[in-house]
Amino acid sequence: MDRNAIFWVGRLLMGGIGILLMFFAVRLLGRARAAANWPTAPPVAALARPLGWAGILAGLIGLAVAAGLSVAALPGLPDPQLIPGSWQGWVLAGAAALVVLAVGASAARRMVGKAELTTLIRTPPRPVYVIHPRDAPNPSTLAPPAPVSPGQPGPHEPAIPPDGRSGWVYRDPAGEWYLAVAAEGGQRLIRLTDFTLVPVGTAGTPLELAGSVEISVWPVTDRVSGAP
Repeated sequence: MDRNAIFWVGRLLMGGIGILLMFFAVRLLGRARAAANWPTAPPVAALARPLGWAGILAGLIGLAVAAGLSVAALPGLPDPQLIPGSWQGWVLAGAAALVVLAVGASAARRMVGKAELTTLIRTPPRPVYVIHPRDAPNPSTLAPPAPVSPGQPGPHEPAIPPDGRSGWVYRDPAGEWYLAVAAEGGQRLIRLTDFTLVPVGTAGTPLELAGSVEISVWPVTDRVSGAP
C-alpha cells in the first residue's frame, strides 16, 4: 500500500471511530437523561452521564481532526503531507475542524433528545394503581345520587346535573372541559385545562356529559431519588 493510500485510510479510520464513539455515547447519554427525568425509565449507572458527555466530546474531536487534516491536504494532491506545511494549511484545517465541531455538536444535541424519547418508548410499562369511575357515564340508567345531609359543610356546584357522578367529564356551551369530583357538601368541578377548582356558580350551563376518566397513580417507590 503506497503512502497516499495509508494517508487517506488513516483519516477515514479516525473519522469513522469518532462517529461510532459519538453514536454509542449519544445512546448512553439518552438513557441517563431518561432515568434522571422520568420515574418509569430504567435506572443507569452513576457514571453514565459523564461518560456519555466524554464520549461525545472525544468523538467530535476525532471527527474534527480527521476532517481538518483531510481538507488541509487537498491543495497538496497528488502527494499530500501528513500535517500542513504552511500557515495557510493550518488555517484551512482549523476552519474545517470548527465547522465540523459546530455541525456535530448541533446534531448530537438533537440525537440525545431522540435517544431519550426512544428509551422511554422501549421501556415496558410498570404496574400501576388504577382508580376507575364508580359508574359508567349513562345518565338514563343511573339512580340519582344519595342526598346530601343539610348539616354537612361545604358548597355544592349547582351546574352539575342531579344524576351526576364523581369522575364524569362535562363540557359547557363555550367548549370548556370539567371533571366532577366529590367534595364536602356535594360535588365540585375541576377545570381540565389548568386543573383548578372552579368557584361555585361560575361554570357555564347547561353542562353536557362528555365521558368519564380513570386516574393512574404511580407508587412513590417508583420515583427517582432526588426528583421533585
